[in-house]
Formats: sequence, C-alpha cells, structure tokens
Amino acid sequence: MKLPYWNKAIAWMEWRQNWWKFWAAFVLMSMTPIVSTIFLFIKAINLEVYLGLGAYNSANLWSDPISKMVAGDFGQSSMGIFAVFIVLALGVVPIAQERAQNSLEFLVATPVSRREIAVTKFLVGAGAIIGIMVVNLLFIIAMALVLPANYTTPVVLTWFAVTTSVLLALYSLGFLLSTITGNLPAAFLGAFGLAFAPKYVTVLLKELLISFEITPWGYGAVHRVLESLGDLLTLPYYIKYYKYVKFHVPYLFNAVDQSWHTI
Repeated sequence: MKLPYWNKAIAWMEWRQNWWKFWAAFVLMSMTPIVSTIFLFIKAINLEVYLGLGAYNSANLWSDPISKMVAGDFGQSSMGIFAVFIVLALGVVPIAQERAQNSLEFLVATPVSRREIAVTKFLVGAGAIIGIMVVNLLFIIAMALVLPANYTTPVVLTWFAVTTSVLLALYSLGFLLSTITGNLPAAFLGAFGLAFAPKYVTVLLKELLISFEITPWGYGAVHRVLESLGDLLTLPYYIKYYKYVKFHVPYLFNAVDQSWHTI
C-alpha cells in the first residue's frame, strides 16, 4: 500500500545526498552502545579478568557503558546530550540545505506537490533515526543474551522507547524550524533554543518572582513547581535524566498542592 505523500524518487535523491550524514550520525550515536562496549569487551576477555588474577575480576565489565547509559547516567554517553545536537542537525538539513543550494526551486517546479517533498524528506530522516536506534537496541539485547550483563531487557526497552520518542520529537522540531526559516544556522540555533527554552524560562520566572519579592528567596513551593515544570517540559531532559521523571511527576503535584495551601 502506497504511503500518502511518499515519493520514491525524492526519497532516493534524499538518501544519495545525505547518506554520509546518516552514517556519520550512526557512528557518533553508537559510540557508547557499540564502540565503547567492543573495546571494553576486548579488555574484559584477558586472563586477569576471567581467571581472577587482577583487580577487575568481573565477567560483566564490558556492560558498564551500556548499563550507565540505559540507567540515565546524566547523559554522559553518545546517546545523551550529544544525540540532541545530531538529531537537530538532521532535522535542519533536508530543507535548509536545498534552499542554500538553490535546488528547492527546482524541486518545487517538478510535478510533485510541496507536501510530498516535505513528507518524504521528513520520513527519510525519521527512518534513519529509528534505524540507528533499532540497531543499537538489537546489539544491546543480543550481547545480554549471550553474556552476563549489568542491565536487563525491560530497562533497555524502556530506555529505547523514551530516547527514540524524544529524538524524533527533537528531529521534528528542527525540521519545522528549517521549513519556517529556510536558513541552516538560524534553524539549528532556533531549534536548539526552543528545545531548552522551558527550563530557562522557568528559571527566569523564579528569579523575577524573587526580585520583585512576590515569593521569598529559597526553595518555596512555588519555586519547586517552576523547577519541576521546567524539567518536565524540556525535551532533552528526558534523555539526560529520564529515570528521574517518575519522581518529578508526584513531586510536582505535591509542590502544587503545597503552593495552593500557602496562598
């Protein structure tokens, strides 16, 4: 069944133009799940580890980078804040690059609707991101099936679902800004700013409330509400600290309840 507004010719052209960008994104985003794991695995198979002759007597040493990543270890991995820059760039490139090269006018002049062009370009990039995440997921699960690991499959699946959803949302944001501005630097900086805007807006609001003495200095209930809202509305937060989100939701409601009773 043919997908609505999907054009094979445009998809093929998009792949030919940007295949190296997709491969570069795959390598960079796979540094922690695959590359680092392979290097640690090579280190872990030496006799000191498996025969207990050294300090690293652990058969699951190879899984440390992955276990930290899927546990939301403050984004210190290639799937952390670094991935945010990559997917924003992938979202900005399809339209802004065409306009920069003055080739978008040629595409529009062909018997292809603008919606077909936009949807096809969007789906190619989104498919590349999903493909990168699926390859990493399969590698992580396969390694845990054959070797002892510090992580479990349910934890990995949760990480995959959350991270993939956030990356696709950030990619969509970059793509949207690219279609609106048509300028590569402006679209990237605008998308990056919007992605982190809720956190900084709530911080600014908190400082204004303190400056005008509307709320007292310190960690009052209103301030906790603003901090929690800033975290919950900031997309990259779910990659860096997603395992803490479940604590922030009840924390937010408790803070709202406390602030209501202090009015």
